[in-house]
Amino acid sequence: INLQALSFDAAKSLNAARYDRLVSKPGAAFSADAVSEASLSKPFLPSKSTNTPYMLGIGDEVALVQYIDALPTIGSIVNGVDLSQGTSSERQNTTTSASSNIISTSGRVGTDGSLLLIGVGRLDANGRQISELRDEIRTILIRNGKAPNFQLEITEFNSKKAYITTDRTGAANAVIPITDRGITLREVIATAGIGFDERVLTIVRVKRNETTYTIGLSDLLVKNSKELYLKNQDHVFVQS
Repeated sequence: INLQALSFDAAKSLNAARYDRLVSKPGAAFSADAVSEASLSKPFLPSKSTNTPYMLGIGDEVALVQYIDALPTIGSIVNGVDLSQGTSSERQNTTTSASSNIISTSGRVGTDGSLLLIGVGRLDANGRQISELRDEIRTILIRNGKAPNFQLEITEFNSKKAYITTDRTGAANAVIPITDRGITLREVIATAGIGFDERVLTIVRVKRNETTYTIGLSDLLVKNSKELYLKNQDHVFVQS
């Protein structure tokens, strides 16, 4: 037995220490047990996590808008686009329309990784940034003697996804599209409708390739919590 005087400083120190309670771990047979809360909730996250540039992939859709100097007439050809022809070609995964001084073309990255944009041609897109395609299109237009007045944007993000699985009643298991804006683990938890309940220890795990990162929900939701950006094929598990 060790005796220690209960001073104000000692009381303050003891009150600041986290109480390590035992919690019931769900499962069957030997996996179901009473375990230390601290052993489950100890954070393990990547040392660095930032939003990396988005790389185009199969299924992503891109729109190209070109600005021309004069209003085209029906039957004329502008930047390789015959305006007298139909407005779409499903065989080429591309759609073209002309309005006022604007020509708009959209295309989808095909299974071979290429992207066809009318007036520009076929581009290798898989695994490249949108900024790289902008540079290539600018070079093509200048080489063809045309002003590089255009805008190129990703309109649909279909190639990269993460997943969330939860045992919380009322919360949703979901597929989460990853865009060029990036999405954090905190955003995913909020979108899934997983609220905080201090009576329950909720553990959030992110399985990425062969590594599993762990953090308690209470630690994740604090103001200065470290952000974890999700990557393609990450799987988030939420267990109470």
